[in-house]
Amino acid sequence: MINQNAVDNGLAIGNYTHCEILLKKHYNISLDTTLLIKNMQFNPLTNLKNLNDSSMSDSVLIEFINPINGEKLDLNLCNESPTAISIPFKELTRLKPTLYQKAAVLKGIIDLYDKKSPGYYSRCFKSKEFDTGGDTSINYRRTRLYQNESINCSPECSYEGLDNNSYVICNCQISGGGELSNNSTGFDPLFAFPKFNYDIAICYYETYTDVIQFFFIINNMKIKLLSYYYFINI
Repeated sequence: MINQNAVDNGLAIGNYTHCEILLKKHYNISLDTTLLIKNMQFNPLTNLKNLNDSSMSDSVLIEFINPINGEKLDLNLCNESPTAISIPFKELTRLKPTLYQKAAVLKGIIDLYDKKSPGYYSRCFKSKEFDTGGDTSINYRRTRLYQNESINCSPECSYEGLDNNSYVICNCQISGGGELSNNSTGFDPLFAFPKFNYDIAICYYETYTDVIQFFFIINNMKIKLLSYYYFINI
């Protein structure tokens, strides 16, 4: 319910559980007590450094308050605990949430909005076309799956993808007390590689695995055929 209210009002959502535990232990606050979270968001127009960046999201500043005495808690205690914060993307109409959800099966290999995804640079990764199930080439991934722009998070954070609300997930160090945000590179395409795929030679592990699986399937079929032949002839 709290998260839905945040989405309805365009506010960031954070998973602060581990940080809250650390703060409660340090300040001797009961684990059953709910800390007050102060979520302040600032329009990028208020930040002189971002005036020329039309894709910059609101900046988010997080504070924790002791509900018993109103004391502001020291977030430096959460220094070793990166926090996943979902921050609204400024221009949602540029995103393709349905395609992004389909691509979730390729997590760790391809992200539609991360130009650095390994699946855009190596032919060794396997990926299926979402509607037909056919194999895709590296150039298909670079020119059809990649959306010609990369989403970035502020320096205190790393980009982790989109959530179900099409919010940008930034894994952040909130201990520094800095403003957290996301933005986009704008139009930044990946061009097709030459068709001469000499670099396929480095995919020896994948080739070895495929050969093993192929022979396993063939041998398994032979066993079934022999079993059927034996059954028919007894």
